[in-house]
Amino acid sequence: MKKIRIPALKSLVRGFTLIEILISLSILALGIVIMFSLFPLSLRSLTYSRKLTEVYFLAEKKMEEYKSVENKTTIEAASGIDGDLRWNANPKSLQLGEGLDVIYLELDINYDFMGHAEKQRFGTYFFKECNC
Repeated sequence: MKKIRIPALKSLVRGFTLIEILISLSILALGIVIMFSLFPLSLRSLTYSRKLTEVYFLAEKKMEEYKSVENKTTIEAASGIDGDLRWNANPKSLQLGEGLDVIYLELDINYDFMGHAEKQRFGTYFFKECNC
């Protein structure tokens, strides 16, 4: 009778080689480095969006103040500072046709972001007299 050899269990179970472990660790390290390098960029974007939100709220506030003035014929240019935002409003009277007088309000808001001067410009039209 012939003996049948069964290979040892040890030779059937194969582990990872050192080179495979090193390659997988280097890929993992590269992914972590890339994620950490993106963190400052996302933080800067978050800070910039917060600043723009402040700017847009100030612009809306100032434009609503101008629109709520009763006697719009006396509207004049103005400027001021609100926190770290500097604003300048320039109303211009326009006559688009006979009996159609409107005011174009141009609002500039200047601010500093990370050491750079930034500027946002807004504009709106409204009637001098409205019998709405």
